[in-house]
Amino acid sequence: MREPPLLHGSVVDSGVVVLLTPVYEASADAGSFTLREEATSSRHSPAALSSASWGSASRVWRSPTLHIGSFVVTPSTQRLVSGMLLVPAVMISIWYAPQEAVMLLGSIATTVASYEFAWLAFRFARRVERLFSYYEQPARSVQEEQRSIHLSRGNSDSEEGSWSFSSGDVDPHAGVVAPIAGVLFYRGNQWLAALVLALPTSMILVGIDGKVLDLVRPTDHNLETFVWAYLVPTRYVAALCGWFAPSWSWTVLILWQSEVFSVMAVLVQSCPIAVFTCTSTANSNYLFTVFVVGCVAMLLFCASTSSDRMLVVHAALAVTGFVFVHGLGLSMVSLLDVSDLERSRAILTLLLTIFWSAQTSAWV
Repeated sequence: MREPPLLHGSVVDSGVVVLLTPVYEASADAGSFTLREEATSSRHSPAALSSASWGSASRVWRSPTLHIGSFVVTPSTQRLVSGMLLVPAVMISIWYAPQEAVMLLGSIATTVASYEFAWLAFRFARRVERLFSYYEQPARSVQEEQRSIHLSRGNSDSEEGSWSFSSGDVDPHAGVVAPIAGVLFYRGNQWLAALVLALPTSMILVGIDGKVLDLVRPTDHNLETFVWAYLVPTRYVAALCGWFAPSWSWTVLILWQSEVFSVMAVLVQSCPIAVFTCTSTANSNYLFTVFVVGCVAMLLFCASTSSDRMLVVHAALAVTGFVFVHGLGLSMVSLLDVSDLERSRAILTLLLTIFWSAQTSAWV
């Protein structure tokens, strides 16, 4: 049985203590960490060295920034620009189409959350897969093992240097759009590529959803308003998130989860929880059926695209993300009675104000 890789407080050659400290930056997103080493005298005991190394733990926090060409956009600027663009668009949709605005906000929020969860699950699965590969390889000497986990001395002339340990070759800035952007777009601009490629993708999704959702949506809703106020923006956001997904399998899962959420959101508005006079059980049966079909389809897709040892991991992550993210979004949609237009506008405006206030305070 192989020994586990060096971690917190492990003593290696010449009394050197290796401490694993996470760094909140791009390298952390890529599944990498920073190994801090302290050169100490061999007369110190391993317990003392381990205690000293634990006391020297530190975290580096850096505010996320957006790079557009040679320009660097700070978080405060991102918040200002997004507020100037999103607030008018969302407020107009709330005022003119409050029924669709409920699903619009819920669908966009859950789609973006699914994209974030996809990267989290992808990095987690890669680390688990690397761990499986590590223990499946035959045992080797200490020197070969140190080379295999990519230990590189950063400063050999001083007493304190740094090493790096990579747990997977994951680039946090390279989604499925990266290879296409590198070939077809100027300087491999991924944002430009994703914005352009999301257009035909969203048009295909709108064409499909326009036929499917028209069968289950309430008859008192105007089809044209439903398409332009809900389908077009939500399908475009879903396509955009899909092109930025870490892998093609997660692209399919993001799009599929968004489709299932849309059907369930339309069904739940026929009999929302806030309407106590609605006692129909048929709507609940339809919701349960759509949920089960969505989960079974994800399990079958994971079974066809995952290796044997990673099947359970990928399936568990996909279903967990769907239940957690879209379940919360659906509960928010079902608690609002859209038949009362004035009250719906007031509640949505208040909810939006609280949400943006919380998000803005996070950047201060």
